[in-house]
Amino acid sequence: MLRQLRARFQRIFTPTAPPTREQSQQTATAARDDRAGSITTLRGEIRGLQQEIKDVSDSLEGLTGAARATPERRLASLHRDLEQKQQELGGFQARV
Repeated sequence: MLRQLRARFQRIFTPTAPPTREQSQQTATAARDDRAGSITTLRGEIRGLQQEIKDVSDSLEGLTGAARATPERRLASLHRDLEQKQQELGGFQARV
């Protein structure tokens, strides 16, 4: 019984082999590719938000009073989304 416990502890607490250089490089490459894909996606989303902001801004021309309220709220929301996406992009770009 003692041997079984000792064997079990050895299996549980035996350090695993360190990754090979090739495995480390593959992991690093996958992480870089992941970040690059995220950056590309965020750039597309930012472009879309910028275009939407332009469209909403253009639609405000000629509107007055209460008719401007809804587009202005939408515009404020788009600006918040754009700021958030730009901050997220900045975080990814800092790591590449």
